[in-house]
Amino acid sequence: MRRLSLLAALLGAALALAPAVAAARTTRVTTDAELTAALASALPGDTIQLAPGAYAPVTISGRGGPAADLTLAGEGGATVSGMTITGSQRIVVSGLAVAPAATAAAIHVAASSAVTFRGLQLDGGAGGAGASMDVAATATGVVIVDSAFLHCSSPFCIRTMSPDILIQHNTFDDLDDSDAVHGFGGGVIRGNHMDHALPHGGGNHNDFIQIGAGGPWTIDGNWFGVRTGGAASIWLDPINGGLIHDAVIENNVVTGHYAGQYVGIFVGGDGTSAALLPRNITVINNTVISGLSNSLRFGRAYATLPLEQRPLVVNNTGERLLEMCDRIRSGHNVFAVGQACSATDVIGNPHLDATGAPTAASALLIDHGDPSVAPPADFFGYARTVGAPDIGAIEFGATAAAPAPVKVHARASFVSLRVARSLHRILVRVRAANATRVTATVLRNGRIVARATHAGPARSGVKFTLAAPRHGKLVVRIRAFGPGGGALRVVTRKARP
Repeated sequence: MRRLSLLAALLGAALALAPAVAAARTTRVTTDAELTAALASALPGDTIQLAPGAYAPVTISGRGGPAADLTLAGEGGATVSGMTITGSQRIVVSGLAVAPAATAAAIHVAASSAVTFRGLQLDGGAGGAGASMDVAATATGVVIVDSAFLHCSSPFCIRTMSPDILIQHNTFDDLDDSDAVHGFGGGVIRGNHMDHALPHGGGNHNDFIQIGAGGPWTIDGNWFGVRTGGAASIWLDPINGGLIHDAVIENNVVTGHYAGQYVGIFVGGDGTSAALLPRNITVINNTVISGLSNSLRFGRAYATLPLEQRPLVVNNTGERLLEMCDRIRSGHNVFAVGQACSATDVIGNPHLDATGAPTAASALLIDHGDPSVAPPADFFGYARTVGAPDIGAIEFGATAAAPAPVKVHARASFVSLRVARSLHRILVRVRAANATRVTATVLRNGRIVARATHAGPARSGVKFTLAAPRHGKLVVRIRAFGPGGGALRVVTRKARP
């Protein structure tokens, strides 16, 4: 008993001497100075909440730790003009708008781990200075999810050299002379929506995903729309001698019939030597209703490699597969035009609808996929469990509750719009048809003072309440985004007496 009592006393003394773990704090800031001070004293587990307003570029250096997330969270209308994260761990950035002030807005991440960006609204401005994100090779565990990238700086929205990045469920749109993702490390690019990569004067190639080095890469379940002037919607070819290896391209829906959309998926250029060709490449269960010259294209030098070293191309469907048979390992592919490269390939009408989804007439696709390589879920995440897997990205009839495929030409439009100004607030009420996102931005003298975003449909109406300065004439810009294009309204409100 005396030993137990002595042990208890020693434990109690040790606990008394141990430093107390600080309780997580939430600090609300309203100015650049307050934000700098809050970051300087922030501990793991804390949240720094940015009130509506425009903030200077933010630097997070040597912050966070393994114990808990340090969160930088934006209220509606909180906008930063850039961010640098270095030497930090377990940092979460959520709900912030990122927009240029005088120069392009840039986010840099280096020498850090477990950094998550969620719900960002990165917008370089139509004809504006641009915005982008750059992730260094020394950044690991970086996650970019549920965010929107608009009007990015040429030539990319995101450039990543990280070995294990996750880019998931983001929207990339209005890409003026820029690609969505440049990849030189490795990771997963999954479930993103990429549309409207168009020339804007700088002469960029306008690919949606451009992989120039590294691996392994998984490019899975993405939707691709309008793109002109570039090589392909998904492009893999060495840049500056970079080696690409272990890439899986699966369950993607590639659309678009516009001048310049010559290839849907491009792996290795005809001028790339056999030694530099991407290796261990798998292209399975994609639907490619794009590519004016070829839906899938592979470098000429693949024909010189042993069969087992050529890309595995199985369970794909689309418009055309021409002159690729000596460059790939092929099976269970159905294309409307081209050559059957194996006994299980078919050249025939896949009877897809205008969005790339199979129909009841898609007899060449339904239950004709190779089950040994088909991913367990389709483009929508539905299990491929009815008979043998289907060919293509979308499993026909996988679930009765499957949402309708995205309508490429469904353009957003305003049904009603009302803007009212009180002493310190701007109230916006908007209803929009075919909208996937609605934003409201308040500007004074050309500078953003407040901003808010609603993600999702706006058929039943959306209400924004934005903080606004008391004096001065304000410009309110309301944008509705849809799969086939957006709508813009600009309203001016003078100061109230």
